[in-house]
Amino acid sequence: MPESPEDRPIRILHTADWHLGREFHGADLTEAHRHFFDWLAGQIEDRRVDLVIMAGDIFDRALPPAASVGLLNEQLARLSELCEIALIAGNHDSMQRLSFGPLLKPGVHLDSG
Repeated sequence: MPESPEDRPIRILHTADWHLGREFHGADLTEAHRHFFDWLAGQIEDRRVDLVIMAGDIFDRALPPAASVGLLNEQLARLSELCEIALIAGNHDSMQRLSFGPLLKPGVHLDSG
């Protein structure tokens, strides 16, 4: 008999320090970040995660490249279809940037940390 949502504990996946927009010795890490998001989506599905907590340093700097903001927007749309998402701003993050309209979607929650 499958367990009902009321009978199982909440499953939380905690992550931090994505540093979107970062370069490594001049190399763009966007594709590496895309692979990470693919892995994360797989973990959410395989482990039946209810909530992902992203605890800070989402971006590498307060004013990230537009491509990094676009990547986050795209991935939040994807991940929020799988579970609830809680974003907590870190010292590298700008609350104004994180609370920008398109980034906040149903199922995505933001806290200033």
